[in-house]
Amino acid sequence: MNWRRRRFLTATSSLFSLGIAGCLTNETDESGPDKKPDSDEESLSSALADPLTLLPGSIGDIDSVHAVTPGVFDGTTVVPTGVDYRYFAPVDDLSAIEWVLEVTPSDGLPIRVVTGDITTDSYTDDQHLSDRNGLSLYELDTAGPGVRTAAFTDGIVIQSGDEQAIETVVDAAGSESSDTLLTTQPELEQGLAGLGGYDSRQVEPATQEVAESLGIDTETAVSTGRGQRLPDPDHLERRYFVQVTDESVITTDVKERFESMIRQNDADESRPTIGTDGAVLSADTTIDLADRRRARAHDNPVLGSESGYDPSANWLVIPIVRGDETPVDALTLEVDGEVYDPEIWADGEETIEEGDEILVRQADSEPLTELRLVHDEETNGGPERTVLNDLTFEYDYGGKSRSLQITYADEFPLDGTHVYGGIYVDPEWRQRERIVDAVGSKRESGPKPDRTIQPWSGTEITDGATATIENINPGDTVAIGWRSVQETSLDAFTVPE
Repeated sequence: MNWRRRRFLTATSSLFSLGIAGCLTNETDESGPDKKPDSDEESLSSALADPLTLLPGSIGDIDSVHAVTPGVFDGTTVVPTGVDYRYFAPVDDLSAIEWVLEVTPSDGLPIRVVTGDITTDSYTDDQHLSDRNGLSLYELDTAGPGVRTAAFTDGIVIQSGDEQAIETVVDAAGSESSDTLLTTQPELEQGLAGLGGYDSRQVEPATQEVAESLGIDTETAVSTGRGQRLPDPDHLERRYFVQVTDESVITTDVKERFESMIRQNDADESRPTIGTDGAVLSADTTIDLADRRRARAHDNPVLGSESGYDPSANWLVIPIVRGDETPVDALTLEVDGEVYDPEIWADGEETIEEGDEILVRQADSEPLTELRLVHDEETNGGPERTVLNDLTFEYDYGGKSRSLQITYADEFPLDGTHVYGGIYVDPEWRQRERIVDAVGSKRESGPKPDRTIQPWSGTEITDGATATIENINPGDTVAIGWRSVQETSLDAFTVPE
């Protein structure tokens, strides 16, 4: 099945921009945890539940909750160079941090909760604002842009660039009747618990886009989530899930759509392991980081932007202008989006590299054919090349007869049935050229020509073939197009005034 590519659980949390989850999102990392995390939790551990219970439901609907455990890593790659780990909490060492949680309300700035061996010893009395409802309020100078106030209690610090959010947290702490965030939105707790054992856990309410991608009603999709962990330096394990209202929603079609979404998100050809647990649909994947590092170190072959034609063999010849020696069976040549036979384009060679050439039969190519050489390890594909887009024509204008003789002066033979001539008066041509210049393409529609003709209709156009167009005035432009002159032009000539 073909589905539009969608990013599953796009990282909106500012934790990503800060790099605190870097070792879980940067797939070239060499570091890893000292041990593999424990198995999934049936209920949310107190290490996460306790700090989250400090957040009241009155902070509103939540776009995402993201939790990471930087303390289990070596402290070198977790926080990138130039970012002080004290940005997150007043600690002397990154290992003092147990969890960093970021809760993003739908209306408001993110609220960050950090747990661990955290005290206020490094702050001065002047920074201490007040003590209210069991929380100590301090004015900060190291908590990052926009963060001015934080609330501390028993190894927990709560920060936000929105001071009103901090006030809401403090006020709720003194109210016995205040519902907590986990009480008002239990799906968040369920999702985090379901990702037990993962060092990065992100949970979001299910969106309409996700529901549509799975082919289910928006009302039946509850939440989505993703967990990540590094069992060793060479492998990254991910778990994705979707929670729905009822397990009967999870049909075979929904599972297949879910699998397709995950494979596109991870840009991985291997099939994820799909599972269900009641009303939760999950997918587990393992990414081979060592393979991806090797692929990044390899310079894949790249097609040149110019092509040549060998009339003796009826071949279109395209050079390889860059790239290490690469097995042909690890490459795919696409011709106008279709996979081309490697027995043809590689001409029996087992490997190709810079300085080599690939071949396309004349019968399989035409002007403006698009080629792309793709390595199996590439996620976005190689650069696209358009061939036969600079063919040569020569022009001879007869002023008295008002006729223009066009001579084809290229070796690649053309089917005259598909070659069109368009005559534009001056304003129309300038308008068309402005459109082409703006979008950088000769495939964009412009104004229709004043006249359209087929000067070589029914014949094969070879080097030296001529055609004459009558009733051409000074200032007119004659454009030569392939299959259409309005959308594509191979060449153009403006008669001098």
